[in-house]
Amino acid sequence: MKTIFCFVGKSGSGKTSIANFLEEHYNKKQLQSYTTRPKRTDDETGHIFIDEDEYQTIIDTEVVVAFDEYNGYKYFATKEQIDNSDIYVVNPIGATKLQKLYHGEKKIITIYLDCSTIERFMRMKQRGNSTMDAIKRIVYDYKDFKEFKKYCNYIVNNNYKQSICSATAEVYKFMQKFD
Repeated sequence: MKTIFCFVGKSGSGKTSIANFLEEHYNKKQLQSYTTRPKRTDDETGHIFIDEDEYQTIIDTEVVVAFDEYNGYKYFATKEQIDNSDIYVVNPIGATKLQKLYHGEKKIITIYLDCSTIERFMRMKQRGNSTMDAIKRIVYDYKDFKEFKKYCNYIVNNNYKQSICSATAEVYKFMQKFD
């Protein structure tokens, strides 16, 4: 595929759930970004978990095309990862840096997953976030995502009224336009 689809949305908006479904059922390769953050659970996916020494080695030897730092932890992706993936779950800062730093052959398309604050809070609680952590994330996201939606190529409403399957189908249908 000659396109990398960046899934962007506030915490609890369904980015990872939709990306996992597309990978599992439609054979879309999801980028596993690097992070220096420790795993939340033993079976957590979505990242390659590394320490600070490994981080230094990678940034010294690879072309980093997306980068952000949150809570003191680094999150990033390399050009090689972008070139070999179809989907990248990323935040606005990472998506913006990718647009500026990536000079490969892939077209970058940003899909924004929109969801109400109440629904996002309920999802974060269901996945195990504490009430305080969920509230902190909502506040952070308010600042991090301000005005970003208008820069995206496509917006999907992923609220409780719509099942994850119908939101995924909508995203997949949009992605097929670029195959």
